[in-house]
Amino acid sequence: MYIVPEDETFTTHFLEPARAARAAGFDVMVATFVRHQRDAIEREDFRLLEMPTERASLSLVSLLRSILRLRTILAEERPDLVHALSIRSIVLLGLSGPVGRKYPLLASFTGLGQLWGRAGWAAEMARGFVRLQACWLSRGRTALVSFENEDDRREFPHPADSVIFGGWGIEIGSRRSTKRSG
Repeated sequence: MYIVPEDETFTTHFLEPARAARAAGFDVMVATFVRHQRDAIEREDFRLLEMPTERASLSLVSLLRSILRLRTILAEERPDLVHALSIRSIVLLGLSGPVGRKYPLLASFTGLGQLWGRAGWAAEMARGFVRLQACWLSRGRTALVSFENEDDRREFPHPADSVIFGGWGIEIGSRRSTKRSG
């Protein structure tokens, strides 16, 4: 199961890994906010599980709805593996409670986003919370945390197992590098 904030991020960056997972015999599920890519995802015969929030939304009501929806999806689908893509997806998974910790996990920081570009005590507290979520999710189970570069990994000193996986920011269709915010 891929958990990704927006459908376009999935179709531009993760179609090839999802196709490889399908070829290996996995039933691929995509939990995401559906905006423009429903047909593209469904054409691939991936199961689309709609999430009710947008990547940029900071609404607490929206966040709570997303957490509850993710908890329901995980409880109903019981995936063999969860691949959380981006800071938002990783935090949502962490906030989904024990149900979010039941499955093997690949947590991919596909960039550090606007949060790491902001100054002030509120931004630092939010970054600390994200660091704690990454650490908590990676402890005591099968989990791997991936980063696009060493600078990003240095921001998270405590995940149990982590790797640099340069290239999450490559758009498959054009092969041009894009720095995507998490």
